[in-house]
Amino acid sequence: MAPLTDARQFRALSEYMTGLIDDRMPPPMLGRHVNWEEISLASGLGQTSAALRRVAQYGFDAISRWLAETGLGHIMRSVSRKSTKTRSCAKSLASKRIPTTAKISHRPRPGPKAKPIEEFPEPFFDTYEEPVSFQADLLFHIDRFGESYYHLHRAIPSPGVIGMT
Repeated sequence: MAPLTDARQFRALSEYMTGLIDDRMPPPMLGRHVNWEEISLASGLGQTSAALRRVAQYGFDAISRWLAETGLGHIMRSVSRKSTKTRSCAKSLASKRIPTTAKISHRPRPGPKAKPIEEFPEPFFDTYEEPVSFQADLLFHIDRFGESYYHLHRAIPSPGVIGMT
């Protein structure tokens, strides 16, 4: 990063990143990228170039990965930051990012509930003309019974299941 900026900005950004590591705090995020406004306010960087932000993003990503891999959240802050807004945003992001196993195990599956499998479903209409090809026939009967490919796949019993001959 040193060739991309002057000594003052390099020192300020290095101290800010080291502070995040020491305090076990993730960088302030805005979507998938770091929030450079908050970092500039907290570290006194001022205006930064796009090249510096692009290269520094790798460092902030490494800090985030390290925190996630080690499971170290924020412990005690050893050095106070200049901005309390950054601290509160970073704490809330840290608590949102690290999922607990209790949350995962009790979380319902997303999406609509699976349609129950009926052994003999009722067709939507009874009179029809039989399609010529297998593909057309399959599509026709899927529409006739209000099914989907996935639902038909789930309805096929596996070998060894009681009732399958």
